Amino acid sequence: MKFSTIAIATVSAATVVNASYSYSPQVNDFLNKIDIAKAQVYDQAGSLRDDLIDSWSDSQLKEWLDAHSLYDVHTSATKDVKGYAASLKEQVLAHKDVLVEDIKSYQAAAAANAQPYIGKSKEFVADTGAKAGEVGAQAQVHAQTLLGHVQQHLYTQYENVKSYAWDLYKRATAYSKSKVDL
Repeated sequence: MKFSTIAIATVSAATVVNASYSYSPQVNDFLNKIDIAKAQVYDQAGSLRDDLIDSWSDSQLKEWLDAHSLYDVHTSATKDVKGYAASLKEQVLAHKDVLVEDIKSYQAAAAANAQPYIGKSKEFVADTGAKAGEVGAQAQVHAQTLLGHVQQHLYTQYENVKSYAWDLYKRATAYSKSKVDL
């Protein structure tokens, strides 16, 4: 008699959860842990993929059920590990609509969190383009100045070498004349 009362209470609690759904930080943390953002959640028809739930461990199934207070101890009360895992999966599948709401809420929250950055990205690109133009102009001025310095240095070196070569020529000429006079 008590068992049926508990089962009815569990069913009515699940109904209440579905009727007044609210997205909790605990659910958000769970969805982050299973990396739902990278998972293929829906099939081509737009339905929740069953293999999404198949990929969860027993502890993840129980964690999700606990996050929504949907875990039914009496349904899961078995010593058979395979039976326990199947029971947890059945409980999650029985509340698939809640999981779909979790995912929709997670996606909406992610989109809302990303929106300020998406809006800023256009401004950032424009600012970056302007700054790149300024930096490019400054780099061009610096390059021209550096080129001027290098040209001046090379010209000075050229003049020094030319002067040295002329001096050597004069010495060689003077030396050869002195040798000829002997």
